[in-house]
Amino acid sequence: MKRRLLYLALAIGACNDFGGPASVDVAWSIRVNGVPSTCAAAGADTVTYDFRRVSTGELTTFVFSCSAGQGVSTPDLVQDDYDLTVTLWRDYNLSTRLALASRTFAVFLPSRINILPDVLFDLALDSPAAFRGTWSILEGTAQSTCEAVGADTVTFDFVRQSNSQGDTFVYNCQQGLGQFVQSNADLVQDRYDVTVTLWHMYQMSGEQVLGTVTLSDVDLVGAVTTLPNIAFTFSVPATARFSLAWSIDNASGADTCAAVGADTFEWKVTNTTSAQVDTFLYNCADMSGLTDPALPLGTYNATARLLAGAQELGAASANGLVVNTSLYVVPQFLFTFN
Repeated sequence: MKRRLLYLALAIGACNDFGGPASVDVAWSIRVNGVPSTCAAAGADTVTYDFRRVSTGELTTFVFSCSAGQGVSTPDLVQDDYDLTVTLWRDYNLSTRLALASRTFAVFLPSRINILPDVLFDLALDSPAAFRGTWSILEGTAQSTCEAVGADTVTFDFVRQSNSQGDTFVYNCQQGLGQFVQSNADLVQDRYDVTVTLWHMYQMSGEQVLGTVTLSDVDLVGAVTTLPNIAFTFSVPATARFSLAWSIDNASGADTCAAVGADTFEWKVTNTTSAQVDTFLYNCADMSGLTDPALPLGTYNATARLLAGAQELGAASANGLVVNTSLYVVPQFLFTFN
């Protein structure tokens, strides 16, 4: 208090020196959930004062240790109008630094030494939080699918750094593949370590971990936090299978193979490099199939035919199929009958 009174006396004596050098005397305090608290309890280590001079846009920043509770800047300012931002930080000197709270003010510095009003950081810790997440599956650099790698489930395991408590969120692999899923607000706003796992036969006999990605120092800030995209990467396969499906549109009867007299679906592919031809036959009533054995990766021209014995009832072609993942899903074929 004595020091502040001295500064006030000096400031009064310097009122007429407009445009000269100026410094600031500052102080701050923290309240958590309405109760006075400390920097350590809030996980804060640093307070910054950012002064942006209104007339020029020039930015000057002063950095103080949070635990000091107050500080005096060097005289690197000038007597003028400023937009001031005061920020409370966690891990300020690390790449994972997090702004816990921020206050903004418009201030005029009329004196060589300027005593600013105390700043109160009012924190609401343990507020509910949710996350948004998405993932991709790569075979080499090519986008792949859950089905191709045998995945059925993705789990997000959150471990809170402050108390080691954990929560697990479980999703069908297809749910977040290339699109976002959002959790319920079952977490609280804090820092977490997150493990994201891709599973085969999750919680069943034969359960297997296919891939794991770890995210360290994840800060959940605000009601919903978007996580980085999770990429599960697999080696480039040597061979591939075609996933096939077909349907019937019968204007004069049931949309079934029996109604149109079809018994077989034929899939014939030609490798454009080796000219090798492979033909696969399926029971028409199955309405889907997977080629076996697998074929070499490459570019293929293909024909699909619906047969009644040796008679062709319908046909379609698909050329230039670039097969570079272990499973190539062919768009469904529709055979139309009048």
